[in-house]
Amino acid sequence: MTPRVLFPGDLPLAELAAARLDGEVFRIGLGYGAMDELDDTALRAASLAPLLGDRVIAEGRTAAWLWGAVEREPEPVEVCVPARERVRPHSPVPLRVREVVLSPADVVRLAGVAVTTPLRTAMDLVRLPPDFGPTERAAVRALRERGGWEPGELVAALARRHRVPHVARALARAQELDAP
Repeated sequence: MTPRVLFPGDLPLAELAAARLDGEVFRIGLGYGAMDELDDTALRAASLAPLLGDRVIAEGRTAAWLWGAVEREPEPVEVCVPARERVRPHSPVPLRVREVVLSPADVVRLAGVAVTTPLRTAMDLVRLPPDFGPTERAAVRALRERGGWEPGELVAALARRHRVPHVARALARAQELDAP
């Protein structure tokens, strides 16, 4: 069952803000979750459903947040679209969009929202940001725990994608993190 997230279209924004001040709801994604809802992957995914639609995929730090590997929702929201689909998402929040080539095994659905798998998310985290610090390292470790892959799988997955940008940097980072 998909958790219930309230959006400004469900109730007037003033009522949602008042409910937040009264401690009845908390802000999550684009909406508000009831205080008795568990802040888990399904609730986080449902909170971004209006933004992502059917063809936009949560990736990078946003996917790490959805998987519970980071505590704070990142800004801007990081998403990708399949390179050949020419999707142009419209958003009420800051958005970072990349066109990428993904295999079907790189994407799963959480509460109806497309998100990169924990392994693919970790691959993006070790490859993309030039400032790879303790937060990103902890996120990759948490993704490994949630994804259940063995040491060496991240390195092997990156090695199979030798034609992607920054793969040498990513391999060095992954080898460091994959060490037992």
